[in-house]
Amino acid sequence: RSYAEMISFSSKYFYGNQLQPMKLRGVPIKDVFEFCEIDTQGKVDKTLNTNADEVAEIIGRLEVLIKDGSKFSVGIITPFRQQQSLFNKTIKENSSSTEFYEKLRLKVMTFDSCQGEERDIIFYSFVACTQKDNLNYIFPKDIDVVDDDEIDGSLKRQRLNVGFSRGKEKLIFVHSKPINQFKSSLKTVLMHYEQRMVEGPSAKDTDQKSPMEAKV
Repeated sequence: RSYAEMISFSSKYFYGNQLQPMKLRGVPIKDVFEFCEIDTQGKVDKTLNTNADEVAEIIGRLEVLIKDGSKFSVGIITPFRQQQSLFNKTIKENSSSTEFYEKLRLKVMTFDSCQGEERDIIFYSFVACTQKDNLNYIFPKDIDVVDDDEIDGSLKRQRLNVGFSRGKEKLIFVHSKPINQFKSSLKTVLMHYEQRMVEGPSAKDTDQKSPMEAKV
């Protein structure tokens, strides 16, 4: 369903680099991955495991997509049910709520409920900020080490595999602290995708004496 760069995390950590996407990327890599860091100004939401600033940012992006007449479908994935509930409540109160669901086929999911779903654009709302980070309860501390509780460890790893393989065109990571400050395996995931944001060769890099090389 996605470009090689988008599925590269699952391919590397879960399938021994054996996944072979059939979809060729015809857009710049900057149109495939986006990191959006939110400045929460030291605030921590009173409701457990919510981040209203991230909700506002993403809903604002949805409004722009509607205004621009986007044909892309959209999904939102978050680690916490409380954040999912806040999204659903805030969206319901938005004047463009009906358009979000009908025109963007919007669905708000957790990492545990996104299995079998796919959308063109996936927004990730990680909630954690510098002052509060409960992601170790959701994701493994180290992606290469299974927890003492094998069932719990497998579930945490599966969340990563499933959650980061839902997108078809673009992944937008909305985070409220620098990615190198995350302590769970989520740091590994985000830094993996950051490293993939390097554009490959273009026509200008080919032998200028060979027009066919550039064409290929």
